[in-house]
Amino acid sequence: MRISKSILLLTSVFILIFQIPVKAFSFDVAILADMDIKPVAEVVDGIQEIVGASVFDVKKERIKGRYKVIVALGIEALKDAKGLADRDTYIVYSFVANPFDIGPVPNSTGVTLFAQFEKSLKTMTAIDPPVKRIGVVYNPASSFYMMLELKDSASRLGLTL
Repeated sequence: MRISKSILLLTSVFILIFQIPVKAFSFDVAILADMDIKPVAEVVDGIQEIVGASVFDVKKERIKGRYKVIVALGIEALKDAKGLADRDTYIVYSFVANPFDIGPVPNSTGVTLFAQFEKSLKTMTAIDPPVKRIGVVYNPASSFYMMLELKDSASRLGLTL
């Protein structure tokens, strides 16, 4: 099961990398990851086999130099990569449960570890169609951006939080 999740994440990261509207070569791609986490290290190995990117261990070093694409695997890697994002650098992330925790990351896209709010809300309303109001318990200090996203999704579906 763990290997299939790693393969799914690896495939998703490749799809996202190759959809970026920039021609990037292996020397233009950096991977920032916690190499002590086995599934992350497996994904890094897979990316290395195909792209040949520079690898930086988030616990040991910071990215040196300029890259067109930074693959950030994990929340700590995404936090570090956020400061490097600009109009010429694209961030692709994965292994991140809640990217909203760190606020907006310019020029970024990724695969989160949780289901999208709109899909979850659609599933809830399919189970009980008359539901129009949903109670939410959250911590504004740590989930502010997540709540904004949830409100947008609920609004598009005619739901009130």
